[in-house]
Amino acid sequence: MAGRAGHHPAATASNRAAALKVEVIADPSGLPALKLTGELDVASAPTLQAAIDPVMERRPPKIAFDLSELRFMDSSGISLFLATAERIAVVELRHPPPTVRRIFELTGITGVFEIIG
Repeated sequence: MAGRAGHHPAATASNRAAALKVEVIADPSGLPALKLTGELDVASAPTLQAAIDPVMERRPPKIAFDLSELRFMDSSGISLFLATAERIAVVELRHPPPTVRRIFELTGITGVFEIIG
């Protein structure tokens, strides 16, 4: 089975999950922001979900995701962002790289989110 460029096909799910780093920070207005670094796929989606849940428990009016360092995203990422949008009034996606932005555009869901940058 062929893997994505730069990936060994025999990489384990736990190794790929480590390829996503999520940092929870407060933006200058005090609203929660999650900075994603690496790859968001089926193996790493639970890492992001584990970071989202405690933030959502505080019921913020808005949540932001800094995607500037996200190198790859598959449908698992789309699913997580859509599920988050169902739980909160505003989901802001900041600085998605062109390849990630294109996924949102091709799926026709850009109107669900505030996309900045």
